[in-house]
Amino acid sequence: GETHDRIRNHKGCFEKSIGTVKALQKAGLKDLGLACTGSKDNPGALGEVKRYAEELGVDYVCSVVHSSEVYFGDQGDMVPRDDRTRQDLIDIATRQLRSPRPKDWFRAYYTDGMIDYIDGKPRREPCTAAVRHIHVDHRGIVYPCNVLNRPLGNLNEQTWEEIEAAASTPGVLEAVSTCQIQCWMSCTVAPGMKAKPQVPARWIASRWMAGRSPRSESRG
Repeated sequence: GETHDRIRNHKGCFEKSIGTVKALQKAGLKDLGLACTGSKDNPGALGEVKRYAEELGVDYVCSVVHSSEVYFGDQGDMVPRDDRTRQDLIDIATRQLRSPRPKDWFRAYYTDGMIDYIDGKPRREPCTAAVRHIHVDHRGIVYPCNVLNRPLGNLNEQTWEEIEAAASTPGVLEAVSTCQIQCWMSCTVAPGMKAKPQVPARWIASRWMAGRSPRSESRG
């Protein structure tokens, strides 16, 4: 809780957040979850929050910090590339693979992809920004995603049809396909997974059906 409050710069916000989740559970809501973003500021948090989510009986999704001129700002060199974070992600993906819920198997694929991200490897499937998802900021400016700083238009000044046409131009599609950021977060990965579920399904079959962990502890 102290780490959460320090990063959020708001004393007591962790207890308020958990109190809200418990109140919603008491009210009968089922589709609840916790999320955690790993960075150098909170080593070990990914695994700890996963275990806490299991204790509460709610869903869990994690990510690692990204920099973005569009949304997150410059996070500097805060991507956690340490062995503890890597092992936490392996453990989380393993628990998700061994869950009885198919939803968790697909989450394991996503979690495992984060290991590639912190290892500096290319993302394992093509980005679908500007094709299957976009990002709209508070000013109405539309971007291919919340990372790539390539404005497509402004909803306050242009029609949706005009912005949609801009998104499909060769220049934008090339900018997406050649993007070097190689992000891996749920909002930019899930659309592609839903469009081609056979890709994560093959990974699930190769890992879960054989009863194996998502990968070995060694790098590579």
